[in-house]
Amino acid sequence: MVRLTVYPKRSKMSNKNIEPHGSWDGDFTWHGYFLRTHIKTVTPEYNMNDPSTWPLIRKVIATGNQADHSKTTVPPEYLVYDQNLVRGFRRLQNTQGKSVETSQYMRNLFLHYPFNYDRHGKLREHLHITPNELEEWKKQMSCAVPTRKQEAVTKNATTNDHTNDTATKDVSPEAGFNEIMKMLGSEADTDMIPYTSVVELEEELEKTRKQVSEAKKTAELAEEAKATLDMAYKAACKSYTIRVNGRMRELREYWTKLLSQERTNHGNAKELLVLMKEAMDQEKTRADAAETVVQALKVDLAGHSNDLEKSKKEVEELKAEVKQSSKDISAAKQKAAVAEQQILKILEEMKKKKQSAGSQKRKSSEDVSEAQRKRLKTEV
Repeated sequence: MVRLTVYPKRSKMSNKNIEPHGSWDGDFTWHGYFLRTHIKTVTPEYNMNDPSTWPLIRKVIATGNQADHSKTTVPPEYLVYDQNLVRGFRRLQNTQGKSVETSQYMRNLFLHYPFNYDRHGKLREHLHITPNELEEWKKQMSCAVPTRKQEAVTKNATTNDHTNDTATKDVSPEAGFNEIMKMLGSEADTDMIPYTSVVELEEELEKTRKQVSEAKKTAELAEEAKATLDMAYKAACKSYTIRVNGRMRELREYWTKLLSQERTNHGNAKELLVLMKEAMDQEKTRADAAETVVQALKVDLAGHSNDLEKSKKEVEELKAEVKQSSKDISAAKQKAAVAEQQILKILEEMKKKKQSAGSQKRKSSEDVSEAQRKRLKTEV
């Protein structure tokens, strides 16, 4: 599991020293581009042009093959290393003994490892960058387009990491390919073999990040009725991210094996480079397919919005019908109440008539009985 321990965020006042941004405990590789890309994938705020976002690295054992090149190779640039580790990097400590321009050597140490070395190229007592040094570092970075002579000095002075991002921004894949072939044909500098199309892969990765970010913002604006589509979209993004990360891990393992083989057999270099180009084409194809999926999801989202509007109209119509029905029911209740009053009145009239008829009947019976009694008396 990758962990990034982040220190409390400090104020950005100009009189405050810059310190490392957390501690990197994730996978480590001696390939500078792969390491920086992996760190940026886990912590998007990482920026090689902003030292305040650089994490502290405490171990330099390569994940997977457990390789330790601290005796033969300089560490990846634009990161922070524990000072005890820096003292063990022979390529940094022993470079002054070589035929190198000392001033350029000092500038390169500060330019590539500003937390570990000050502007004079001296190892710091503790990890920090002063505000003035930060401004000086930014100026040097803005002027970091080396001449051929400076490139030779830089290569001998501080770096054996050919995957430097700033050094490959203006290099075409064809020029990079030719440079690799020249390097493979030489006997020097065979510890690290560069990745041929860093710029292209970096642009594709940045494009993918932007697409995922835009899609997430669109999903956050969706209403509750679009929850199902939102979940499907997030699942698709998560699946694609997992596939990309998995593919990157596979590529790292794959190239590690190929590079190990390349150190002992340079005759297979051309075939390996062809395989690398095919792998990059496959990654580009996958990225295009992912973009197609995102576009399809956007179309589905638009259709779902239309359905939602129709549903809202139907709900309004049903509300109107319910309101009219309520009025009809109220009127019917009033009519029923009037009819009930009328029925009660009729029943009362019928009851009165019935009582009147009973009284008349009793009176007639009494008259008949009286007449009969009189007749009997007469007969007697």
